[in-house]
Amino acid sequence: MQPRVVLLAAVALMLALGLWLSRGGHGAPDAPSAPGAAASAPGRPAAATMIDAIPVTPPPASRDDARPDGMPATVRLAPPLRRGLEAGDDLFAYAQQLQPALREGDPEAAWLMSRVVDYCAGYATDPAAFARDSATLEAAGFPAVEAMNAARARVATRCRRFTPGDGFSPARVRQLRMQAAQGGSLPAEAELLARGEPVATSDDYPGALLERIASAGDPAAFGALSTAVEVPDWLSLLDRDVAPQYQAVVWQLAACRMGADCGPGSTLMTSYCVNGGICSRDPSQGFEAFVYDAAIPRQSVDHVSAAVDALVERFGGAP
Repeated sequence: MQPRVVLLAAVALMLALGLWLSRGGHGAPDAPSAPGAAASAPGRPAAATMIDAIPVTPPPASRDDARPDGMPATVRLAPPLRRGLEAGDDLFAYAQQLQPALREGDPEAAWLMSRVVDYCAGYATDPAAFARDSATLEAAGFPAVEAMNAARARVATRCRRFTPGDGFSPARVRQLRMQAAQGGSLPAEAELLARGEPVATSDDYPGALLERIASAGDPAAFGALSTAVEVPDWLSLLDRDVAPQYQAVVWQLAACRMGADCGPGSTLMTSYCVNGGICSRDPSQGFEAFVYDAAIPRQSVDHVSAAVDALVERFGGAP
């Protein structure tokens, strides 16, 4: 590949970040469905899929467990399941572990499965093409793509047993996310709100959702609100002056402080790098170190840091 072509590709990736952030900062860009089912990956039966076993309709909430607005009550978190999403090196095995809960309509499991599909879709849609693109980037030999190749290798390793036959697609991500939100998953509700598809349309819904997220102490849900324009402008209400281009970063930094996994190999950092082309040259940097090192000018650091402190103080309490 010629150097000019690689540079143009890098520019395209930068532009893709804007689209990615506008969709809530999660997952790969839309990819066309692969024609037909591919041969099974090593270590799995040819007919096995992770999608067919997932129910589409969540179970109804009992009348005693309903919120006043008709939505089911907030589901308490399952930290071990979430840690498995970030820590596991075989997401196919992790997805299998989710199957019993998925079949029972558990909203937390549905949301986590949506994250697996989101994370692995770019690889699973066409593993061979993913490998060819990685090889092309590696052959270019540019220092700027080393970090991206490392992130792509991490995705390929963790998603290695998925194939096109698993049906990973943006439509399936949305279906799982909607199922999870309707069952009471706060992160799923927040992701849908950030993408302009709130599960409720009342004027007070965004603020009420934020308060429920704060009451639950859910950092993943809080981080998902980073690009939701409907959420009340709490930075202004807290008397914090932050430039508009840094406001989403402030929300995500607060989520990291609240306990979201923002480390060097986290889903967050990998998605920024693989899907948006925003990669740290230092593989030891997590999101916070990377942002303060490379994304925010020195004169804005104090404003951003103070705003993060204010959000954590206002919304960082555990239930």
